[in-house]
Amino acid sequence: MATTHNWNHRGLAGPLCTIMLMAVMGLSALWLARPVSASDGQATVTADAREEVQAATAALGRVTAVKTIPAVVVDNALGVAVFSNLVKAAFIVGGTGGDGVFMRKTAAGGWGAPAFVNLAGASIGAQIGGSKTDAIVFFMDQASLDALKTGKFEFGSAVTAMAGPTSATAVSRSTMKGVYVYARQDGLFAGASANGTTIRFDDEENRAVYGARTADLITGEVDTPAGLEGFGQAFKAMIKPASN
Repeated sequence: MATTHNWNHRGLAGPLCTIMLMAVMGLSALWLARPVSASDGQATVTADAREEVQAATAALGRVTAVKTIPAVVVDNALGVAVFSNLVKAAFIVGGTGGDGVFMRKTAAGGWGAPAFVNLAGASIGAQIGGSKTDAIVFFMDQASLDALKTGKFEFGSAVTAMAGPTSATAVSRSTMKGVYVYARQDGLFAGASANGTTIRFDDEENRAVYGARTADLITGEVDTPAGLEGFGQAFKAMIKPASN
C-alpha cells in the first residue's frame, strides 16, 4: 500500500499504466502479424513450393508443344503429375531423378491443390542420356492412385506404364488403366525399361506447405493456396482436344 501511495503521490501511476497498455497492444499486434504456418490450418506457400510449381508449369508447356494429349485422356484421368528437367546424372548418382507436381481430380471434375512428388529410378536415367527431358503422367485408375497413396507406386510392380495415346481413336476403356506417360523423349517410361521407377509424395515439402491437410491431397479436397494457382490454370489452358 505504501508503494502504491508513493507512486500516486509522485504522479507515476498514469505513465506506468500507459506504458503497460502500449506493451500489451504491441504484443497483440506482433501476434496478429506473425507468419501463418501450415500448423495453423492454413497453407504456407514456401519459396521451394513456388519454384517447383513454376518448373512444372514450364514443363507442361514444353511437353504439350510436341505431344498431343486427347481431351478424353484428361476427362478420364483421376490424377496427373508433371516432372521437369529430368537429368540422367541425377538418377544414377542421387537415386532421385526429378521433382514434380501432382494434382488429384475432384469429385466435381476440377483439380485439387498441387502436391509435391519425387521420381526415382536409375534405369530411367540410362534412357534419358545426356539431355534433359520432361514428362506428364496421367493416373488412369484407382489402383495407380492407391499405390501412390500407400507409397507403393512402382512401374512394373504395382503399376503399368504406357506411352500416352495422341488421338482420341486410340483410347478405349480397356486401355485406360495404370498410367499414361507423355514425355518430350519418345519411349521414356514405356514398357519393361521403366521397371523399378517409383513415384513418392515429398512428405517434407507437403507438410511444410499444407501441414495437417497433407493427407487430404490425394483426395483432391484441399483448396489451392494463393500463389500456387498457376499450375492448375496452365493445365486447363494447355490441354487441348485432339483431332482424330
